[in-house]
Amino acid sequence: MNSETAVFQATQNYYTVGNKTDDFRFHTNVNDRTKFGGSIYQKVNKTLENNYLSWTVQNTCFGIATKYQIHPDACFSAKVNNSSLIGL
Repeated sequence: MNSETAVFQATQNYYTVGNKTDDFRFHTNVNDRTKFGGSIYQKVNKTLENNYLSWTVQNTCFGIATKYQIHPDACFSAKVNNSSLIGL
């Protein structure tokens, strides 16, 4: 049995690294050495969670979000991105 190695060439490269604990998550990735991205999540306490940012270098963009648990049945969430779009 033989195979043609020239046919099976890698055309794209993706690398990713992450770390997760109970109250903190970090993730970063690289696509084809030209696009970089990542995100950071932190659970500050039982009622407050933050997603600090996520970005890509090629089309510079980011977002910041937070979630506040007001009551077991109700929460307040807010988000803003690099285009100044605000979500509540």
